[in-house]
Amino acid sequence: MGRLRVCGPSAADFIRVMTSVDTGRLATIGSAAPALILNAHAEVIDLVIVMRTGNNEYLISTSPATTCEVEEWLRAHSAIADDRGPVFAGLEVSDESASLAAVAIHGTEASEILTELFGSSPDLLLCSSALTTATIGRLDVMLFAWPLLRSAQPSTQADALVASTQPDNARADALVYELIVPAGALPALTDILLGFSELDPEDFEQYRHRRKAAHTWFLAAEQPGYIKPDTPELVALLRPERDFVGARALAAQNALS
Repeated sequence: MGRLRVCGPSAADFIRVMTSVDTGRLATIGSAAPALILNAHAEVIDLVIVMRTGNNEYLISTSPATTCEVEEWLRAHSAIADDRGPVFAGLEVSDESASLAAVAIHGTEASEILTELFGSSPDLLLCSSALTTATIGRLDVMLFAWPLLRSAQPSTQADALVASTQPDNARADALVYELIVPAGALPALTDILLGFSELDPEDFEQYRHRRKAAHTWFLAAEQPGYIKPDTPELVALLRPERDFVGARALAAQNALS
C-alpha cells in the first residue's frame, strides 16, 4: 500500500478538489473515509482511503500499483497557480510509503489480541474515530480500523506482513485493524505479533491472492487502462457536491447517457 501525505494551510481544499471524498466524514482529526481519485476524463485512477491526521494534514492510502501515478497527479495539481499566485498556497505532497510500514490484523480474535497488546480494547481506543495513536510496549503505533467488505465496497491493500485470523466464512463486515509504524520498527512489531500462536502470518502475495478470491481487492488498480465509476459501489464514493476533478466530465457523460 502506498501512503501519501498532504499537508499545509490549503490541504483541506486540495483534498476536496482532488478526491471525491465525503468531506463531512473528515471533520475531525482521526476520521477516515474511502474516495476515488479521477482524471480529467472522469476515469478512476485509484480507490483510496483518506485519513485526517492533523488540523492541516491528511494521509492518503493508495493501491500499490498506482502510488506513483497518484503521487504525480497530486503533485502536478499542487503546483497550479493563477495570476494571484499558487492556488494551493503552502501545500506539500510527500510520499511516505518507504518510511511507514503496516501490519493488518483481522478475524474473529483480532479484537481480543489487540486488547491484550494495548491494555484496552481497540473499539474503546478508537471511540468514534477510525484512526488513533497508541503504544505497544515502547513502540508508538497508529491504529486504523476499516471494514473489510465484499464487492459492495472494495478496499485498498495492506502491505508488509499481514497477520490474519480470518476464516473463509467470516462476516463480510468484519473490521480490519491496521497497525502503522515507522518502517524501522516493523521487525520489532512483527516479533511481538508472532508471539500469538492464534495468528496466521501471510506475506503480501498470499494476502493479495486470498483477497482476490474473496472479492475484496480493487482489481482495476492492477489492470491496464482506466475504468469508469459506473457501478453502484463506485458511484457511492462520489459525493453529491460535484466540485472535484473529473466531475465536469462525469456530468457530461451522464447527460449523454
